[in-house]
Amino acid sequence: SYSYVQNHAYYVNKAVELNIAGKMTKMVQMRNPWGKHDWKGKFSDNPSNTAHKADYDNLKAALGADYKTEGGKFWMAYSDWV
Repeated sequence: SYSYVQNHAYYVNKAVELNIAGKMTKMVQMRNPWGKHDWKGKFSDNPSNTAHKADYDNLKAALGADYKTEGGKFWMAYSDWV
């Protein structure tokens, strides 16, 4: 489970296109107003799959100082969001 709660309101905080490990990737920063049940899929800061650890590290490097996940915020690929 990726801990994305169905029938629950999230909002998009940011939408960006980043060069992540040499590939242009559309990303969205989401926020869960409840502040729990963060995304655990690809690019998660707490991935359920250890294979996603490299994705997280690459995203963090691409975002630099803009990488923030506090207060129920999390990043996910646009393709996972739509």
